[in-house]
Amino acid sequence: MIGIVIVAHGGLAREYLAAVEHVVGPQDGIRAITIEDDHDRSAKQAEIRAAADAVDSGGGVVVVTDMFGGSPSNLSLMACEACEREIIYGANLPLLIKLAKSRSLGVHA
Repeated sequence: MIGIVIVAHGGLAREYLAAVEHVVGPQDGIRAITIEDDHDRSAKQAEIRAAADAVDSGGGVVVVTDMFGGSPSNLSLMACEACEREIIYGANLPLLIKLAKSRSLGVHA
């Protein structure tokens, strides 16, 4: 089963996770990481990598960020250096619900 890490500006990542769980029920193996303008970038990069490692049960990890080129996306790049890890830019609720329901298919399905 693939793990999911949602990384977004402000509290958006937490709210996306709450909305996904409201629709499809509680989800193991999904983490939400918030990025604020006053956060230490190195610490956040390490937090994202640790979250990706924590949700990786062997089926790979998808990191979903709110927008291409933003801090959440740039800080997530190092977490996806390992094989079977991908980044999807442009998080939205329908995408996250579909991803949560398709976790058994694998990263490249």
